[in-house]
Amino acid sequence: MRPLLGDFLAAASRHLDAATSDLHRGTPTSPSVISELFRLTAVMAHCADAFAAADQGDSRPLKDARDLAMADARSALRQAAARMRAAWGAHPEAADNSPPAAMCLAAAADNLLAGRDLLHTLHH
Repeated sequence: MRPLLGDFLAAASRHLDAATSDLHRGTPTSPSVISELFRLTAVMAHCADAFAAADQGDSRPLKDARDLAMADARSALRQAAARMRAAWGAHPEAADNSPPAAMCLAAAADNLLAGRDLLHTLHH
């Protein structure tokens, strides 16, 4: 069976739900959670850029609300990634036991990357 983009997106969503559930239970934020959150946010920004590039093969200017919303979302993700990078850099490098939330965030990022790679192979 061929992998589908939706399969990777659904898996990423399940991992994000698990991470959110773990963090809502009062799990303290550890350096590994912050590191994986930074990585996930950066991956999301790269995916948004890739999806936008796949959606707009031409170089036409932004024309409608959908285009403007996509540009705003991409900008917000890039800003969030920059802020997460700053937060990650402010934490001392300390070894922790990679709590479940960190592992779930890593798995979500991995699935998004796999989906982006799949999309990339389809367009080349």
